[in-house]
Amino acid sequence: MGRKVHDLTGVYLKLRRAEEHIQTLRDETTAFRERDPKPFGFRTEIESGPGKARDDALYAVVREQPPASLGLIVGDVIQNVRSALDYLVYEFSSPENRSKNGTQFPICDTRAKFLGRRNQAKIAGIAGEERALIERTQPYEWNYPQTDHPLIHLREFSNRDKHRLLVPVIAAVSQQDTWMGCDNALIKITYFAGGPVEHDTAILSFTATPENPFRDMHVTPASGLQVEIAEPSLPSIEIVDFAVMLHHHVHSLISTWDRHGFLPPTDSEWQ
Repeated sequence: MGRKVHDLTGVYLKLRRAEEHIQTLRDETTAFRERDPKPFGFRTEIESGPGKARDDALYAVVREQPPASLGLIVGDVIQNVRSALDYLVYEFSSPENRSKNGTQFPICDTRAKFLGRRNQAKIAGIAGEERALIERTQPYEWNYPQTDHPLIHLREFSNRDKHRLLVPVIAAVSQQDTWMGCDNALIKITYFAGGPVEHDTAILSFTATPENPFRDMHVTPASGLQVEIAEPSLPSIEIVDFAVMLHHHVHSLISTWDRHGFLPPTDSEWQ
């Protein structure tokens, strides 16, 4: 007997809609970043030290905080990605269980929660590969901390956006854009602050000392700010990258099984 064929048209339409929102988010974020004057920047303060040494400090320039409307678009991405998973379970379920139990894709950080009565009712009657797909994609099957799992973020932000508050957006230090070019310089970093920033707060400070005191020393520090979600539990990630990460994770786990027949490996199979 071959695999049961499922009509996942609605699932992929939801994911496609999320892609459209991601593009809108990318366009709106770019338009905000490129306003004149630019809303984000940095300024440098330099103090001379003994000999040719110098102390540099970078400060954030936040002329304008990101508009709350960006949070609305992120929320649209999140809800469509979450709906794609729920559509998947609905398609897997029998007509009887669809009307009786209220289907939903469970997202659980422990196996005990997954096996609990409430979550089992959401996927009642689903067996075989379909159940294996749901179970193997759970955060508790991940090798890394469950709090970092994309589905945990999807669950938490979906619930917040749906029931309580907009996804809040902020200006934050871009770690990948914070760097320094130097020639004939020994650098000692004395301060670095990642995460959210207000206008004129310190980002980075360091002391530069020439390796060869008889040659000129050149130091070019740089930094940048980006739009992030105001959530301390999230790693530093730009808002568009966050939306892309959620979409890619869910799209990959569905399409890899549906189109190629591969089930995600469990934690033990990774080892």
